[in-house]
Amino acid sequence: MAELGVPMRIALPHGSLLKDKELPPPALAAASGEAARPGFEAGTADEFLDAPGALAQKVAALAELVRGARHCVAYTGAGISTAAGIGDYATKAHASITPDLKKDQQEWPDLLPTRAHFVLTAMHREGLLHGWVQQNHDGLPQKAGLPQSAINEIHGSWFDPSNPTVGFGGALREDLFAELLASELRCDVCLALGTSLCNTPSTADRVALAPALRSAGALPGPRGQGPSGLVIVALQRTRLDHLAAIRIYAPLDETLAALAEALHLDVDTCAPHDAAAAAGPDGEGGSCEVRVGDEAVIACGPDRGTPVRVGTRTCSGDWELQLGPVGGAPRRRALLGRWWCGGPTPRQTPLLPAGSSVPAVPSLANLLPKLPPQAAMMLGLPPGARVQGESPVAGGLAEVLAALEGLWDGSAASADASPSRPAQPMRLVLAGAEGAEAGAQGARLFGAGYSAWPAAAATGAAGCTFFVVQGDCRSDGRVRLRQFWECCHGSGDQGSSCEYLGQLVRQPDGGAIRLAGAWLQDGGVGGPRSGAFVWERRAACWAGRWAPEPPRRSHRLALSVVPPLLFGAALPEASSEEGGRPRLLRGSFSPRSPDMAEGLAMPFELWEHRVLPPGGSSTPPDSWIAAQRRSCDVRAVHGTLQCHRPSGLSILLGADSVELMLTGQPLPAIDVRTSQDELGQALRLFSRKPR
Repeated sequence: MAELGVPMRIALPHGSLLKDKELPPPALAAASGEAARPGFEAGTADEFLDAPGALAQKVAALAELVRGARHCVAYTGAGISTAAGIGDYATKAHASITPDLKKDQQEWPDLLPTRAHFVLTAMHREGLLHGWVQQNHDGLPQKAGLPQSAINEIHGSWFDPSNPTVGFGGALREDLFAELLASELRCDVCLALGTSLCNTPSTADRVALAPALRSAGALPGPRGQGPSGLVIVALQRTRLDHLAAIRIYAPLDETLAALAEALHLDVDTCAPHDAAAAAGPDGEGGSCEVRVGDEAVIACGPDRGTPVRVGTRTCSGDWELQLGPVGGAPRRRALLGRWWCGGPTPRQTPLLPAGSSVPAVPSLANLLPKLPPQAAMMLGLPPGARVQGESPVAGGLAEVLAALEGLWDGSAASADASPSRPAQPMRLVLAGAEGAEAGAQGARLFGAGYSAWPAAAATGAAGCTFFVVQGDCRSDGRVRLRQFWECCHGSGDQGSSCEYLGQLVRQPDGGAIRLAGAWLQDGGVGGPRSGAFVWERRAACWAGRWAPEPPRRSHRLALSVVPPLLFGAALPEASSEEGGRPRLLRGSFSPRSPDMAEGLAMPFELWEHRVLPPGGSSTPPDSWIAAQRRSCDVRAVHGTLQCHRPSGLSILLGADSVELMLTGQPLPAIDVRTSQDELGQALRLFSRKPR
């Protein structure tokens, strides 16, 4: 064990931006031989402190970095809330620098924000902080005045019944994970504050890893980007210290108070957020109007559809809720934060009126009735009761292709999983590799997608998020696809693959289309596996096949432009490239209001991967980073999405100086003007600014 006061002896102890500064290294302040986070990528729980002079220079450099950031994101862990009285997992040293202020767990929902929370809120108010990814559940940012729409509580919240706390490996809310993926691409400066960065199963660390790799030259940087990278403020060492642009060893409240002074921020810590008072005694005036005795259902998330009864308010002004009972389970208690009632309207309301129709959480049990009989037999499962009125989409190859090209939402479940275990959610976009030739019986398909639950590991390895697909369809509606997942750093796995065999069917209403069947995985760590999948076609005419006019194969894309994320696939330039697999595309919109003068216009940045990238948020080897510096496998494409009225044309401008149009035929049930209005609303919500 090292001695107290002994300087740290590692390369770049202050970060890459300060490597030329002659600063004293941080010194050991509290020793501990225990692992900070057993079972994860974390070191010992030793604590270090910067010398006062070194800390002052680091804060000055941090202020300069924040001022020049295009999209600065705070990524906060348990360490930001210990000063409020909430205990953490990683503090193990007996003589810890962190004061022992831990309160009883029953008091945690009533605790007040720390100075660090108020400083970050002031940065957001002044336009210096553009996003906040919160790993904690405590609601302290909102109590400090941060709007609910400005925070991504990726691991759940005590104050949002639609976003319950997520255990290690648990299912994440799909919309929040999509926002995380978009933040990963937009973020040029990440402030990792009080987090161990130990690569948890949610892969949320990706929002910190991406800007670190950008500043290291292993990923493309945004157009016009100045200094950027990862800033880590924590007392303990982390696995990403060697990739940090600035590394600070100091208490968070002290560091952010100094940052607020350097940025000349007006930080008011005496007026915690109280939207309940602004909303009136009955909670009226916000996006979620509730009164004592009201009945509702949870709108989204893993508990969606659960009945709710509104109780009284707590001493802090939050609403007590009674959830359930559901399926014989007893009632549960939950809270609704006072900020949901009054103030700015959040992106997603947590409650809907009682009796609202909310789709059930997919599982093997409710996927089975939607499978074609032959798929159930293939899996050795009893066929479920067929939906009356369903009919195969089998009117010829042109009809099948028109039904397939577009955006799909669905899920996959393993045949050996518990029938009630939630299925792994997926979103993907498909397009035809060529048109339907007269008399042809089949056509080739390609596309890409992602899963919002990387830890589920149903059809791919744990930690993988994105995949590409290729295959073919038949004129009778049969579809075969091969799915190729990302690989993981250090796993030795080149990316698992899975085959999907399905049948296109049309719902009894004559409009909705479903692709359902069986998936088969040849090998991997657990040997051959199989399961069921059900995908539903989304009625969106801004996702599908994009191509120039006249069409050229080399510029054909399968792409979804549904905010906040762009994703899809491009056909390889040569059939020999990576075995002819499609290239993965992933991107995000620039966070600004769309121009509504003559339609819609929104700038975007898109990454094109020549090979499938490493998945998850595990630490990349130095050899991989060096190889990417020499020959990056990722190319950045910048452009603008335009949707013109009244024609309804959707056009991508600026991709290799080629104008790409959405050329696939929309479903008959889609009204172009309505779809354009939906896209405009989605873009405005994404930009979080009034029209």
